[in-house]
Amino acid sequence: MHVAVIGAGLAGVCSAFELAAAGHQVTVVDRHAGVAAEGSFANGGLLAGAYTAAWQAPGLPTRPLAPVQAGGWGWQGLRPSVWSPWWRQRQHRRSPHMAASRSAMLALSRLSRARLDELTLRLGLAREHADGLLVLLRSERELAQMRAGLDWLGEQGVVHHCVDADGARAIEPGLSTEPGLHAALHFPGDAAANSRQFVHQLKTEAQALGVRWLFQHQLTGLSSGLGGGPLQLSLAESRDPVPAGRTGETVSSLSVDAVVLCAAQGAPALLQSLGVRLPAVVHSACSFTAPLRLEDGLLDPTPRAAILDQRQQISIARQGDRVRVAGSIRPGVQLGRPHPADMRRLYRALDDWFPGAAHTSRSLEWCGPRLAVADGLPVIGPSGVPGVWLNTAHGASGWTLACGAALQLASQIGQQAAPVDPAPFAMERLR
Repeated sequence: MHVAVIGAGLAGVCSAFELAAAGHQVTVVDRHAGVAAEGSFANGGLLAGAYTAAWQAPGLPTRPLAPVQAGGWGWQGLRPSVWSPWWRQRQHRRSPHMAASRSAMLALSRLSRARLDELTLRLGLAREHADGLLVLLRSERELAQMRAGLDWLGEQGVVHHCVDADGARAIEPGLSTEPGLHAALHFPGDAAANSRQFVHQLKTEAQALGVRWLFQHQLTGLSSGLGGGPLQLSLAESRDPVPAGRTGETVSSLSVDAVVLCAAQGAPALLQSLGVRLPAVVHSACSFTAPLRLEDGLLDPTPRAAILDQRQQISIARQGDRVRVAGSIRPGVQLGRPHPADMRRLYRALDDWFPGAAHTSRSLEWCGPRLAVADGLPVIGPSGVPGVWLNTAHGASGWTLACGAALQLASQIGQQAAPVDPAPFAMERLR
């Protein structure tokens, strides 16, 4: 089949590669001038399958109605379309479906990590990678709140360790003694890695398989052909927010057998125009990336792998000779320069845990969109409209799930047995 993939971020590039590897003709459409230009540009870099599954990190803030002074935004002025997904998330966390969602998330994250490792080895991809995730807990209460998830992980055979403050500093010697660190959870199977580096390399591999790229093109319309014929895509030339000139041909229409929606922005509106409602919310996350202070003869104050401040929900991840600090989610789409208050929280977190570890005056700041639904699982599979497929709404887990979600999607489109049960990720669950 000829398949159009809308969006050239993590989900889109991985989907294009898997579809091309399965023998399909693939065209990728993206409004930017290159891959990984929005939500995949500078995400937290965590491959956190165990943590994500156990605590169902949907990527929606856990305190959407908290006072602004406490780190939330307050409820005043928020439309129901903005705050209702958080309400559904709250209800889901208390429902019997939570256990099934956890199992589905763990299965998909395991598939994804296995596929990532396989592709890295088979294709000889370079990877800025560091094994291990350390979740920092500031009180006994925080530790108690994690107990049920830890028990569940033990039942699933996931290796993890609960350590005291001294044990945490044995794993991460650069951790400061100043913040009140009560305990930490260590997940040796989780990791930190550079997703943008991976996307660019996989794009090259996909191109070698014949994938066609239509950058600086935006999907403006989608209609089915008469009598169940090919889908007709209407495209318009777009101007990348970061000017880079034209990157190739200009195409105004495209006829394909199937379409896969991977882009976070625009997917709900496009589906709405086709009579399908995706109850999702778009929100923005931010990060900064700064070069580490690596000086010969001095004690290394830098992080070795990945750290998550559980209370602040801020991650600190090493990427080669740089560190990336990410978090601070806000409702709505915020592109370009992040909100100053959000960045202050991120800089403060790095300074609290790893003072003097990075040249923050030379940091690169970023803000990009995420799409999530209330149960925290991505939406993978048919949309309900013939020929239109979904691989979207990964929330904060896009990097963790990217390779597995793409493999799952390609299997379904090719009418092959899916690697994991498709039902928990199906659009039908949201109706």
